[in-house]
Amino acid sequence: MAQNPHWLASLTANYRHPIGEDLTGFVNMLYHGQWGGIQDTVIPVTFPAVPLANFQDVNLRAGVDYRNFEFAAAVTNVFDEIHYQANFRLAGTVPLQQRWSLPRAFTLEAKYKW
Repeated sequence: MAQNPHWLASLTANYRHPIGEDLTGFVNMLYHGQWGGIQDTVIPVTFPAVPLANFQDVNLRAGVDYRNFEFAAAVTNVFDEIHYQANFRLAGTVPLQQRWSLPRAFTLEAKYKW
């Protein structure tokens, strides 16, 4: 489904700092915002253009690197903001299908790099 937002913004920040011998801590932050615009449908009479949801998402990740290992904890959608990602409607206001963003989620990660 084509989407034509009026404004998009994103920011990625990464910080790494040595903690001890072979040990480095890190923090990552990802921000994405979207405002205005329409979800452009293919058949304007039957499926009219639908306004896009305004939203701002923040994801955080923090952890440590130790030699070939990496351990991290992450939070996606930190502020638990739920918004439409797609909204299909017939002419008028009859909703056919609505797809929502995912709620806040927590993850633990372990990696081995060789």
